[in-house]
Formats: sequence, C-alpha cells, structure tokens
Amino acid sequence: MPDLAQFFPVIVGLGVVCLIVTLAWRSILKEREQSREREERAVMRGWAYRSGSPQQGFSWALSGSEGGTVWTLEVSRSKGKNAAQRATLTAPELRCAAGAVWAGSSSLVKFFRSSIGRKLIGWGLQLTHAQTTSAGMAGPLLDEGALEVDLGDSDFAALYGVLATDSGSAFQLLNAEVRRAMLDWEEGHKTGNAKGFLGVTWGPEGVAVTWGGRAVASGDDMVAFVELGQRVMKAARGGW
Repeated sequence: MPDLAQFFPVIVGLGVVCLIVTLAWRSILKEREQSREREERAVMRGWAYRSGSPQQGFSWALSGSEGGTVWTLEVSRSKGKNAAQRATLTAPELRCAAGAVWAGSSSLVKFFRSSIGRKLIGWGLQLTHAQTTSAGMAGPLLDEGALEVDLGDSDFAALYGVLATDSGSAFQLLNAEVRRAMLDWEEGHKTGNAKGFLGVTWGPEGVAVTWGGRAVASGDDMVAFVELGQRVMKAARGGW
C-alpha cells in the first residue's frame, strides 16, 4: 500500500490551485454582475454605458448630458496587490471665465506649498494628462498666484483645502449643496482603514471631479458619483 504522506504536498498544492481558481472565477462573476447592473442603471437614466479594457485605458465609462452640457465618466483600475481605482468625470465645455478653482485634500495643500512638494509638482505636471485631473490643477494654480480660500465651513475645511485665482468663483462652485455632497461621498466611501482622494477642479479645461480610492463598482455608487458631478456642473453654470 503506497505511503499517502508522500502525496500530501501534491494534495495541498492542488487544493491551493483550486482555491485560487474558485476565487478568481467568483471575482469574474461578481464583476460581470456589477457591469450588468451598471448598464441597466445607466439605461434607466438615459446615459450611454460602455465596457473598456486595459488597452483602451479604462475599465468602463459613461457619457451623458446635464443641462445641455456633455459629460464623460471614465473608471480605471490598476493591477497588482495594491490595486487602486480612479474615477474621473469631466465636462470640458464648462470653462471658468475667471481663472481657476481647485478643491482637494487639505494635507495636499500643505504639501504643495513645501519646497519638495513644488519640485515634485513641476516634474509631475510635465505629463499632459495631469493638466485635466483634479489633483493636477493645484500646481499651476500656485504658480498663478492663487490663494487659499476660506469658505466659512469648518466641517468642509477639516477635510479640504481650496485654492483659487478668484475667490468669487470658489464660492460659486463650492456652494453649500456641493460641499455637503462632497462630505457625504467621503463619509460613505472611507470605511475602516480605507483611504481615498476626492478632488474638484474648475478652470480653463472645464470641470473635473476625480475620486481615487474605494471602487465605484456598484450601480448605486455609479449613480451617486454622477449625481455629485451633476451638482458640481450645475454650480459651475451658476444654476443655484
């Protein structure tokens, strides 16, 4: 009778392989279900939904129109153990007539004002795509003499810093409704030790709302993020 002990490593190895395959298959099925859910929710809202690929540079995308303004949402996810997701909603037509406004992490503002931060910004902004993202606008704003703007909202100031070349534009864009929506999004998408970054830009490139953190994967998250973007777009049009 063969000694079963000699087969133990093989049995363990097969078990590990089966577990990995099972988990991978569950992940695929979950993503398919979420994609189907997102597409159904998009159709209900009159938005165009499309799946992407690594070659296209995005995982999935949406496009729609709000108040006659065309917007696009693209969601991408990096690979690897510490994979991160980035969701960016842009409305290029909504250009700011009076300079530019940037709202993002208050800790980033402090970093941008440090000597090492300014050097890193200079290198990073040589990448053209950085000019159209929420985080990428902060460096040029400082170079243009933008000042930090106090909106008189202590809850908002605890999380966000605001830079603007025109304070009036900052108050227009970041009105009470938008500030509340930004805080609600942060509260709902930073659970436990999860970290994320929400940034809003309004400038020559139009409006951009960027989230890097917990995945915008479900239909509910997708709708909530677009609704946040719609509030920002409406404020940029002066619709409040």
